[in-house]
Amino acid sequence: MRYPTVLCFVLLASWTTCSNSFGAQPLKRNTSCRHSQIFATPDDQPQGNGPPPNVVDQRTFIEAVKVLQGSEATPEDDPAYVIGKLRVNLSMQGDPGLDLAEAPGLVLISSVSQQTADDTGIQPFDTIVEVCAGGGAFQGSTKALNLEETSEILMAASMHAVENGLTEIELELNRLIKIEYAD
Repeated sequence: MRYPTVLCFVLLASWTTCSNSFGAQPLKRNTSCRHSQIFATPDDQPQGNGPPPNVVDQRTFIEAVKVLQGSEATPEDDPAYVIGKLRVNLSMQGDPGLDLAEAPGLVLISSVSQQTADDTGIQPFDTIVEVCAGGGAFQGSTKALNLEETSEILMAASMHAVENGLTEIELELNRLIKIEYAD
């Protein structure tokens, strides 16, 4: 199965974490930069040489997706990518419709029900980096945890939500976006 996001993206500085849409326009070829990261808010900008908060390592992300896809691309075939961040609210009513899978160094969403995808914009191969409930009353980082630890945090957030009469939890996701150039 090929990664479904095969579009050209213009990375806008005004892109926000609440947005699940991207402006699609052809990009001009730039062979000097193969990998980039986009940041959703000014607070996400890296300080000094360090990585931005809650953005997973790009090489680890690419390799994890390849493992779940069962593909082995050579470096010459390696396309350009960026990592996007988004926040979604996941309903606690009914089945959340998410399946998780562990790859080396990262837990990815392996499948998502059509209803959940329509309601939230979550896609297969997204990774959950943070879970919140109750407006920040519960907050847990899942960045680069294994499947068991990620599941424990998701369950704790769900239990917190249920105990406090909440109907949803908030997930912060990272999404690997493949960049293709227009001819």
